[in-house]
Formats: sequence, structure tokens, C-alpha cells
Amino acid sequence: MKGEKIKITSIALSVMSTLLITNVYAAETPVSCYVDNATKTFRCGDGTTASKKNTIAVGNQSSASGVRSIAIGSIDDAINNNDPSFTDNTKSAGDDSISIGTGATVVENAPGGIAIGSRRHEPNGASAGSIGNGGARVYSINGIAIGTGSVAGSAVEGKRDLRTIAIGDGAKVSGSLNTGLGAGLIVGEGSDSSVTVGYSSAIGRQSSGSRIFENAAKATAVGAGAEVMKGSDRSTSVGSQAHVLQGTTQSIALGNNTTINIGGNNSTAIGSYASVGTHAVNAIALGGGSDGNNAAKANAVAAIAIGHASSASGTDALALGSNSFADAEGAVIIGSGAKNTKDTLTGIGLPADNGINAIGIGSSAKSAANGIAIGRGAEAKISEARAIAIGDGAVSAGGIALGQGASVVKGNNPSGTASASVAIGRQTAVADYGVALGSRASVGITLTADGTPEKLTTGGLYGTAVGINSGVYSNSALAIGHNAKVSENANTALAVGYNSQSSAQNAIAIGNSAKATAVNTISIGTGNMVSGNNSGAIGDPSTVSGADSYSLGNNNTVSASNAFVLGNAVNNVVDNSVVLGNGSTVLTAVATPEYTVNGVSHAFAGFAPVSTVSIGDSGKERTLTNVAAGRISATSTDAINGSQLFAVTSEVEKGNQFAGNTGIFNRRLGETTTIRGGLADAAAASNKNIRTVAKDGQIDIQLADNLDVTSVKTGNTLLNNDGLHISGGPSVTTGGINAGNRIISNVGDAVSDTDAVNKRQLDNLSTIVGQGLTFSANEGNDITRKPGDILALKGDATTKGDYSGKNIKTVTDISTGMISIQIAESPVFGSVVINNNGKITGVSDGAIAAGSKDVVNGGQIHRVTTSVGNIIGGNAHADPDGSLVASNIGNTGKNTIHDAIDSVRSTAETASAGWNLSVNGQQSSAIKPKETVDLNNTDGNISITKKDNQVNFNLSDSVKVKESIGIENGPSLTRTGIDGAGMKITNVADGVIAAGSKDAVNGGQIHDFVSGEVTRPITFAADSGISYDARLGTTVNVKGDDKNIRTTVSGNTLSVSMNENINVKSITATESLSVASGASVDMGGNAIHNVGNATRPGDAVNYGQFQQAFSSLGNQINRVERRANAGAAAAIATAGLTQAYIPGKSMMSMSGGTFQGESSLAIGLSTISDNGNWVLKGSFSSTTRNQTGASVGVGFQF
Repeated sequence: MKGEKIKITSIALSVMSTLLITNVYAAETPVSCYVDNATKTFRCGDGTTASKKNTIAVGNQSSASGVRSIAIGSIDDAINNNDPSFTDNTKSAGDDSISIGTGATVVENAPGGIAIGSRRHEPNGASAGSIGNGGARVYSINGIAIGTGSVAGSAVEGKRDLRTIAIGDGAKVSGSLNTGLGAGLIVGEGSDSSVTVGYSSAIGRQSSGSRIFENAAKATAVGAGAEVMKGSDRSTSVGSQAHVLQGTTQSIALGNNTTINIGGNNSTAIGSYASVGTHAVNAIALGGGSDGNNAAKANAVAAIAIGHASSASGTDALALGSNSFADAEGAVIIGSGAKNTKDTLTGIGLPADNGINAIGIGSSAKSAANGIAIGRGAEAKISEARAIAIGDGAVSAGGIALGQGASVVKGNNPSGTASASVAIGRQTAVADYGVALGSRASVGITLTADGTPEKLTTGGLYGTAVGINSGVYSNSALAIGHNAKVSENANTALAVGYNSQSSAQNAIAIGNSAKATAVNTISIGTGNMVSGNNSGAIGDPSTVSGADSYSLGNNNTVSASNAFVLGNAVNNVVDNSVVLGNGSTVLTAVATPEYTVNGVSHAFAGFAPVSTVSIGDSGKERTLTNVAAGRISATSTDAINGSQLFAVTSEVEKGNQFAGNTGIFNRRLGETTTIRGGLADAAAASNKNIRTVAKDGQIDIQLADNLDVTSVKTGNTLLNNDGLHISGGPSVTTGGINAGNRIISNVGDAVSDTDAVNKRQLDNLSTIVGQGLTFSANEGNDITRKPGDILALKGDATTKGDYSGKNIKTVTDISTGMISIQIAESPVFGSVVINNNGKITGVSDGAIAAGSKDVVNGGQIHRVTTSVGNIIGGNAHADPDGSLVASNIGNTGKNTIHDAIDSVRSTAETASAGWNLSVNGQQSSAIKPKETVDLNNTDGNISITKKDNQVNFNLSDSVKVKESIGIENGPSLTRTGIDGAGMKITNVADGVIAAGSKDAVNGGQIHDFVSGEVTRPITFAADSGISYDARLGTTVNVKGDDKNIRTTVSGNTLSVSMNENINVKSITATESLSVASGASVDMGGNAIHNVGNATRPGDAVNYGQFQQAFSSLGNQINRVERRANAGAAAAIATAGLTQAYIPGKSMMSMSGGTFQGESSLAIGLSTISDNGNWVLKGSFSSTTRNQTGASVGVGFQF
């Protein structure tokens, strides 16, 4: 609180003591100091004000009203006569401002300003209100005013300058970025970013010091009377009476009385009285003199004059050296007193006889017009050739000769023009368009032993020789290396390496002593020799003499044509071969059109090889790895790799499966499959009855329908040419059938005359025969007689000798079956008695007995006939005419006994011969009498039964089939399904139509479905538009939009795809939209709207963020640029510091610098030791970017 003694920090005390402020406690009156912890303010002195946070006010009536401001200094009572209304107190009204000294002021609109300096104490009672008599004042943002009465910035209302600096008693600087250093200097408006240094300097008004006139932005003037005149932006004038005249931008005048005349933009004049002429843009004058006559002058565009009294008055001219003179366009003059006497001349100490545009340097150097000769006795001949000769005795008649004795001429003709050639090296020589580089190198010219050009060769145009004693004597050739040579007639050849040689067109020899002696050859490697056309060798050392052959490797010898060797130590090569690997050999290819294995010949593709590829030698074989799978076909000549062979081997190792009707076995290749019969005697075998047929992956062994064998033996049965023999049983031979006392069973009823009869037929016959024959006559009872019985036909005659049989005969009537006993129409009798009606009546019964000769009467004959008829049986009977009639005797179908018996005989023979049994028309089997035929079924589908003599075949109620059931030319049923063969399946019951149902459906169900579900349309609806009903059979076109979506039909697939590059007006993603890695989005120059603020790496930024970042980046770049420019200005200012030059003396110097709108002030101190050997200097610099720098250096001079 007031009157209380408080602790003042050492910093505050230091500041106050440094500024020579009265002690905090006066001798008599204590100072009142106040601390406000709430606002963190501090004030000391009567009437002090610290009204904002973090402020300090020290000194009577001082005021710190800006945030974080400092005001240190008391009001001058002698001036204000203790009048409290007087305002010449110390004030810091701007935020972050500092005011130190009586009357020092930083106004409110100048935040960051610094004002250091008290009001001036005028002598002789001058008025306190005079100009320059107040304290330092700052009206500029971040401005600095140091010195009594100094002012930084404009006090004009509404104008706010930026970073204005005024340093010096009474210095006044206005305008942004302007800097003024010196007492009484003035920098006015319109010259922003300018710097002026020196007493009474001015920018924008008259002054006896340095001056920068109005509208000379970013200009610098340092020194008494230094001037940068109106409109000379970014120009610098340093030195007493240094001038940059009106309208001359970005120019520098450095030195006393230096001048950049009007319009000399971008020019520089350095040195006392150095000058740049009017409108001499980009000119440089460097060199001082005692007056304007003997200083450097650059009076033309881009002219450069360097040296005392040098002058460059031609455009693009250079005058370098004391009193040098260049007044022609493009002239280059170097040397003290050097002058050009002809147009466009370049010369250094030239003799008077050099030509136009010539350069000659050296004793006795001579150059024709447009030539260059440099060196003792160097000569550039022929003005049209623009020759260049550099080196003692170098001669050029049209190219470049560089080196002692180098020459570019036409052979030994010193006046011959060698166009555009270059010779570099001692005693080099080159003809037209050639390049020779190296001692005694030559192109198109041979040299004598002492290196003198001798004669032109037949070639050498565009040749290049590089290396000691290298030579090129053919067109467009190149030789590089010591003694490398390209001989004549070897156009476009190349020789590279020591002693390398190419002696044929397009030959290439690269390597120590490599030689390429044939056209289009390549020899690369030490000691290689390639003499075969179009051949090559790469390696050390190899020889290739064959045409179109190549060797890659060491110590190879290739004499064959069209061969290729890759490896070392290969010497055995044949035409068209390929040899790979160290020490490999190759033999002549052998054609292999086919190969026979087990009697089978296999033809090969590629059977006529032109040569061989070898990758080793006997005992030095190599594995060929990483071989791609070759094509496998009948015509393929590709190599096969291990995996392919493995696949084949795997298949081969599976072997073959052999399957019979039952059983299966496997045999691999090389294993034996035995198909063996039971016949041991090979001579007894035949190959006429068995054949094999391959079909559908199986081989059928088929037996001939008609066997052709010598004999067949099965058990006790033998069938040979004689017939069929059964040991101990029947036989059928050419001599007949011998049943062998065996029964012939199952004999069918005989039909034909030659058929064998069976027992049933015989039984029937026996029955008939057992009935006997009934004989009937015209009169009397019938008489029956069985076989073996006696039928007596008797007459009444008693004497045998009286009868004769030549008048009676029997006649059989087949139609009636009667046997008639008839008498001859003209009987012959010994004696006959006949009654009147032609009958013999009253004939007694004759004796019917052996030897009887009695006439029998009708009764006897009737009885005999009846008896015979009875014996015959059946329907046999006697007709009234006495004939015996019988038909179908014994049911044999025969009407005579003979025929009936013969029929029975035939049946018996047939029965004894047996019968043949065949199935499905296949070969039949013979069944002997009494043999049994067993009929059976193996698949269970047919039931076979026998009852009496009848065999019944019945189909099973449940038929089982293996693979299929088929009807010829009709439907079939297999495991895979039913093939209707184009026919209907009728009477199909309604199947179940439901999920999982596998029932067949019938036509009625399909009709119902077609009438119902199928006829119902399919309704297609989209996101917009009217839905569409499409019935089966109609076409629905699904189309894309022709830009982004397309549809494709392939087979039974309809694909809807989106173009890789879609073209839409907008895309709205409700969740997220991703772009694949490596992909991009081309917006076609259109904006992406409503992009949110990016929050993490990889997010897109919006325009607002971009503008913010761009603005921030721009500010940073601008800040960096300004700081860099300020640093450059500091370097320039520091470089401008002068230093002591007299031993034992020291010098304090000050220098200003400017660069691209930034300025710097540098202060330096230098000293030289008494003996003049040591120089020590240090410097300090400060820039308009508030940057400071310092340097210190020491040097020893000897």
C-alpha cells in the first residue's frame, strides 16, 4: 500500500538503473509504489497509471494502459511547470508496447510498439514545443522509435503503418516496413519497405543526408548524399553521393559518387565514380577511379566493365582489365589495355592481324576470322571454318585442335579444310568430322614416326579415336584405348581396349587385345579373336571362326557355323549346335524317326534334327531344371518336365485291371498276365474257332458259331469226323445211331416219315397191334386175329394139286381201307363149273391152310378180310366187295400197315438219335436219349416248372433287372432314367405335386398346371414405372441405361453389370463410399459439395479447411520468405561493413542492407594488430523481422 516499502526485482532495478532513472527512493521524498496482485500490475511514482492486466508504470505521471504494456519515465517538471494538464508524460497505450524515457509514447493503435528516448533539452532556452523536441513516439504496429524526438509511423488519423523503424535523434520514418537509421533522417509516405542510413538522410523529401524519394518502394540509401530517386523500387544506393536515378528499378550503386543512370534497371555499379549508362539494362560496372573518366563504365545493355578505367559500350560486351575497351556487340576483351579494333571480336592480348570474331591468346597465336587460337604458335586457319586451336603449335583448319602439336587438317595439307573435327592431345591428328583424343591419336590420317600427319586414309569421316596412339581409318567408327585401332574398310566399327582391333564393317572389339576381323562381329574380352562373319565372343580368351556363331565364356574354340556356346573350355562344336556349361561337348545329331518296342513301332515328331543341344559331357551330365510343362501331342516337340513324367508314371503304375465274368486282378507294365488253356500239346490247338472283339472298354472272347475242330472231347464224350461217341453209352456215327442200350428220353412225337417215334407213339401202336386185325367177309361173323395169331382162310377143296393161285389176287382200296380178293376176269382152271348168273355158288368152304388149293367161298373171304381188319385195328374193315379198308393206322397218319410201320421205324430212329437244344438262335447242343436237360434261371425273374411232360415258364411278379429294360425300337428303362424313344407313356396316375415329391405327373396334371399356373403371367416391377405382365413364351427385354449399366445374355445366364467407369449426375452414400487402393475418382472439373471437416489422416478436407490450411500455409510461407529475405538483407548489410586497414588501428562501422522488401542494420568492430599480421572483427545485425545475428572472425595475414 502507499508509502510501504516493497521489494523491487533485480530486473526492474537493472532496467531502471540502465536507463538512468532516478533511484526508487529519493534522498528526501520516498516514491510510492503499488502492486495489484489481482491484475498483476506494478506502478511506482506519483500519478502513475497501470490500468490493464500485467502492466508496469514507473515514473511520475507515467501511464501503461495497454495489456502487458510497460511505461518507464517521469514527466519533466521544468517543462510543464508542475502543470498536471501537460501531457508530455511517458505513455504505453498499445497492447504489448514499451515506452522508456520522458515523453516516450506508444499510441493505442500501435500494439507491439517500442519507443525509447526522452524529449530533447534545447540549449539557449529554445522552445520546448519545437519539432523533434518530444520523446520517442510510435504510431506503427510493431514499430520501433529509438532516439530523442524519433517518430515511427504516421500520426495521420485512419492510417496504420506496419513494422516501421526510426533510429536516431530526430529520425522520423513513416510508411510500412520502412527503416531509417541516422540523426535527423526522414522517410516519407509512398516508399514502403525502404531503408535509409546516415545523418540527415531522407526518404521522400530533401535532405543533406541520404535520401529515398517518394514512390521508391523497398529502396535503401546509405551514406551522406546517397540517393534513390523517385520510382526506383527495390534499388540500393550506398556511399557518399551514390545515386540511383529516377525510374531505375532493382539496381545497386555502391561506392562514393557511383551512378546508375535513368533506365539502368537491374544494373550494378561498384567503385568510386563507377557508372552505368542511360537505359543500360542488366549492366555491370566494377572498378573505381579518381573521377568519372578513369572509373569503370558500362554503357550498353548487358555490358560488363571490370577494372580501372575499363569501358564496355557494346551490347553484351565484356571488358576485363585495367583500361580494357569493348565497344562492339558481343565483344569479349580480357587484359590490361586490351581493346577490340574490329566488329564482334573476342581477344586476350591479340596481335593486330587477327580476324573478325577471332580469339587469339598466346605468343604468335594466330586466328582467322571467327576462329580461336590459344597457345604459343597456335593457329586457327580459314575464317569460314570457325577453327579452334589450343596448345603450343596446335593447328586447326576447320575443327577443334587441343594439345601440343594437335592438328585438324586435310592430311599433310595445311590449307585443307577439315570440317567440324576435334583433336585433343599431343600430336593428335584428325580429318573431316572426326574426333581424336589422346597423344598421337588420329582419325582419317596416318602419322609418321615423329607424330607428323602423313596422308589421308580411305575413311575416317565421323570417326572417333580416344587413347594414346589410337587410330580410326574408317567412316563412323570408334576406337578407345591405348593403341586401339579401327582399320580401313571397317565403317561403323568399334575398338575399345588396349591393342583392340576391328578390321571389318560393323565389327566390335572390346577388351585387351580383342580382335574382330569379319563383318558384323563382336569380340568382347581379353585376347578374343572373332573371324567368322556375323559371329561373336564374350569372355577371355576365345576364338570364333565359324559364321553366325557365338561364344559366351572363357577358353572356347568355335569353328562351326550357326553354333552357340555358353560356358568355358568348350572346343567340340558342330554346325547349328547349342553347347551349355563348362567343358560340355556335342556330337552330330542322329535322326530318330521311330522306335520299336516289343515289335510295335512308334513314329516320332521332329525326327529330322538339324543339330544338338548339349549341357554336359560323358560323366559330366547336368540336370535341366525349371523346365515348363511341354505340350503333349502327336506332333509336339516340346521338352517334358519331371512332373509330366511323374504323372505318366503314376498312370502307368496303376497298371491294367483284368476282369472276367467273375473276379478281377491288376497287372502293371512289365508284369505277366497269363491267359492259359488246359491243352498242354500246342500242336493240338487251333486258332480257327475263337476270336476277340474290343468294345466299350472290354474284350469279349467269342466262340465260332460253327466250330471247325478235328475232334471235341468232353469227359466220356468224343466228337470227331466219324460222329459222336459216348464211352459206355450211345453213339451217333456215319454208320448210324447206337443208343448203347440207353433210353432216349423226352422224344417228341414223330411228324415226318423219317422222324423217330417216342414211347408214347409206340405204346399207342402196341395198343393198336394188341387189338389185332378183325377180318370180315361177305358173309358170316367177323374174326379177329392178333399179331402172331393164325387166320385160316379155308376152301372146301381137299386135294392140293387141284388149286391154282393165278386166277385170284388181293386189291387194296386206300380210300376205303378194304382189301378185296378178286378173281381174274379170265381165270384159268383145269375145270370150272359156273352157274347161269356168273357166280360160283354153293362153293363149300375151302381149306385155308398152307398148301391148300381149295376154292374159298365168299364167306371165308369175308371172314379173312374182317379178321385182317380187326388185326389192323382202328377203322379197318372189310367192304362188301371183299376188300379190306383201313386209314390212319395206329394214328400214324398212314393208311397202310407198311407206311405205318415205316413211320414207327423212323420215329424210333429219331428218338435214338437224340435232339439239339439251342437258346436265342445260338449254337445248339446235342442231347442224347436218356440225357437230362436242366432248365434254370439265375436272376430270379423267371419261374420254370414241370408237370408231366409239360414245362412251364412263368415271369416273376417282381422282375429284377441290373442295368436296363428295353423294347426293341421302343422305350427303355435304365439306371439313369427312362427313354421313351419318342413314344407315349400312358395310364400314368396322378403324381403328388409337392416339395420333395419325385412322382411322375400325367398329362392331365400338366394341362391343369398350364391352364392355371403357367398361363398366369410373371409380373415385372421396377423402382418406377408401371409393372409389366409377361406370359411364358414372350420376350422381356432387360436393358441397361447405355451409360452405366449393361445386360448380357450368355447361354442360360442373364448378367446385369455396372460399367467400371460410371457416369452419373450425383452419388449419395447413406453409410460409406470406398475407393479401392490404387484407384482414383475423376470429378471432371466439378466440385464435391457438403464435405465434412477431416478428423483423421486419410480424410478428404473441405474448402473451408483447405482455405484455412492454405491461408495458414501461405502465412507460414510468407513468414518464412520474409524471414529468409530479412536474413539475406542481414547478410548484405553485414557484407557491407568496412574494416580497419591500418596496422594498430580499429574501426567501428555500420551498414544497412535490403533484399526483396526486407531490411537490416549491421554494426561492426574491427582491429588490426600493430604488426599488421592479425585481423580481428565482429559484427551484430538486426532485421525488420526482429531477427538478430552476430559473427566474429580472426585472420592471419602473411
